[in-house]
Amino acid sequence: MPISFNGNGTITGLVAGGLPDGTVQLADLATTGTASSSTFLRGDAAFAAAGGGKLLQVVTADTSTQTSNSAYVPATTGLTASITPSATSSKILVCTSSNINILGDGTSSSGRQIYLWLSRNGIHNTGTTIQAIRIGISAGGSFTTAPENNEQASFSYLDSPNTTSATSYHVSFGKYDNNCVMYAQKGGAYKSTIVLMEIEG
Repeated sequence: MPISFNGNGTITGLVAGGLPDGTVQLADLATTGTASSSTFLRGDAAFAAAGGGKLLQVVTADTSTQTSNSAYVPATTGLTASITPSATSSKILVCTSSNINILGDGTSSSGRQIYLWLSRNGIHNTGTTIQAIRIGISAGGSFTTAPENNEQASFSYLDSPNTTSATSYHVSFGKYDNNCVMYAQKGGAYKSTIVLMEIEG
């Protein structure tokens, strides 16, 4: 269909997408404010930019340094990272993967289980704990140093720290059963990782 110009200022015969790229600029569009407004009018419809839910920043950290604990008192696994939110309304998505080994301490016991904690601004007994899990083997019978239990334990948590100050997240561990020893990143051969993602509120 040929393009026609008539006397009342209208064009006929122009199909959607028929104009070359770059023909219409932002400044050519009618808006509810200025040309840089996030709300544009096309005919009778208004289209507003979506708000919230945007990924603002990502912080990652890892460790392969071995650390151990044989007590009920929490100790750090060495897995930690810090992020500074850009707004108090921001959410922080925390994702961790910890390499944990659990074995006997040479004393008979029927279980090899430990606690693992995810905490904000300090480990379990000093910061604010936001998640906890129990991992290991709960078994009948009696054994001493065996078996060794290898775990890849994960946390995933959407936190609301309500601050624009630097905020740190930590993974710590402590005993649940009497006679066990815990290692994080045993032998330095395995990595544990943490990812912090700031999500616009």
